[in-house]
Amino acid sequence: MPMARGASWTVACVEAGITASKAAVYRWRKAFERSGIEGLVDRRVLNGRAGVSLEIRTLARAAWRQCPNGKSGSVYAVLKEKCAAAGVVVPSYGWLTDFIRYEIPADEKIVRDDGMVEWRRQAAPRHTVERADVANELWQCDDTPLDIWLRAPNRDGSWEVVQPFATAIIDVHSRACMAVGVWTRTPNAWSVALTLRKAILPKASRFAPFRGVPQRFAMDNGKNYRSEAVSRTLALLNIVAEYCALRSPNQKPEVERLLRTMQENLLPRFPGYKKAHTISREAAAKQVLSLLTIEQLRAEIDRWVEQYNDTHHEGISKSLDFTPRQLWEHTVVPREVEPDLLNRLLLQSDTRVVTSKGVKLTLRGGEPAEFWSPALVEKFGLTVLLLFNPEDLASVLVADAATGLPICEAYRMGIDGARYGQHDIVQAQQGRAAQLAGVADRLHAYHEEAERGDRLSPERTKELRAFLEEEHRLDAEELLTALPPHSPRLALTAGLTTGDTLAHVRSADPSTAPAPNDDEGGDDDVESKPRTAPRPRPAKRSVSAPPAQEVGEEADMLARLIRLQSGR
Repeated sequence: MPMARGASWTVACVEAGITASKAAVYRWRKAFERSGIEGLVDRRVLNGRAGVSLEIRTLARAAWRQCPNGKSGSVYAVLKEKCAAAGVVVPSYGWLTDFIRYEIPADEKIVRDDGMVEWRRQAAPRHTVERADVANELWQCDDTPLDIWLRAPNRDGSWEVVQPFATAIIDVHSRACMAVGVWTRTPNAWSVALTLRKAILPKASRFAPFRGVPQRFAMDNGKNYRSEAVSRTLALLNIVAEYCALRSPNQKPEVERLLRTMQENLLPRFPGYKKAHTISREAAAKQVLSLLTIEQLRAEIDRWVEQYNDTHHEGISKSLDFTPRQLWEHTVVPREVEPDLLNRLLLQSDTRVVTSKGVKLTLRGGEPAEFWSPALVEKFGLTVLLLFNPEDLASVLVADAATGLPICEAYRMGIDGARYGQHDIVQAQQGRAAQLAGVADRLHAYHEEAERGDRLSPERTKELRAFLEEEHRLDAEELLTALPPHSPRLALTAGLTTGDTLAHVRSADPSTAPAPNDDEGGDDDVESKPRTAPRPRPAKRSVSAPPAQEVGEEADMLARLIRLQSGR
């Protein structure tokens, strides 16, 4: 026996297979020391008052199930009828209340009182299964209304009380919170898309390395998750969509627990917490100036997320002191995406024409807003594509409408803390005008330089000029032999310029020479002398003499060459 080895009573009972509480074990020990083996005998059996039989217990359980949401009194009335019909003794009312309290399991009470749906939510068996082996393998997403009141500005400058909502994304393997989006309206497809964009892109803080594209994305079965925009985005990013069954939060317990932790640990710190003395909307409206704005709550949640990711999480390991950030960094599988593609997929878009004051966009309440950047000055009149977050219109992304290539980020004008003002627009426009004037001057100088560069060198020009003059002299000599003896001769002497030579060539052309009696003198002119026979052509060339038209063309070509060389 274990007692013979000097083991304790507790160890001895465990080794003997006795399942009892520590108090019962010590009570049995004292009874054995006081009365021996007889002290361990149930005295109710010795006195003829044995425990309630199994038949009565079965009747009591049946009576309890027959009275859904019934109190102990109604159950006891049904039990008495059943015991009378079965011919057994009716137990006491106190026994029935103890039986209901201690012997009926809690999950059976939930099924009887609230139904199977509530039983699945509260009492269904939970099986811990490691559904992801590395970080960024499986993300879970869910949204919930936050238990806090916020204040939002109206167009007339007053404040109104609003109900915020949150959309959260968590990495299942590392339990790292990838992103939390906060909105002042019911979550829709765009809130899911914007939160996914925030989770994928690198974070502003260097202490938050969480980014990348997951392999799978688990989410609810609501219409905001089933929308075409979300489905198309996940497909283009090669993310497998996993939809949970209807009303089955246990299929994504990690993100459910994250939202509950944020509700219980963060929100009670701020004014307007709903569960603090059950603050209603009317009560919050009386202290509206003390409530947080949506921007302040977003900043507080971002700080809380950084602390959450650097705190030990029991869901990772109860023994090892791992934080979600450490486990994510050690097991992440990098899978990046181009920010431009992500912006095209996950931001709202609209086309606008660039004006002298930038681009205009109408806000949700119908208020017009202007966005400007220095890069838009040279895009005046161009149709551009605006990519923007409807919940944060402090700036918009501007891209080329035809190619989709990014141009700049334009910032909103006319608000407190605006990055640019009207004087920035004036300075940019003046600088653009000066730049265009300088470009015109540089283009003119470039054309002049190019024209000078295209001219021939002086040596080559001399060679070409001598060659053409020699060719022209030979052709002129051939032409002289074909002219009448009393017609003007071509003079190709050293004293004549090339222009004079061309003039003589043209005057020697019979097709261009004036006809007899066609000058201003008319018939009063002196009779022309009779023509003599032409001289024989010299035999220095075997080719025939060029016609007068070809001589004129060569003369024109030489004239153009001379004008080109002289720059006129």
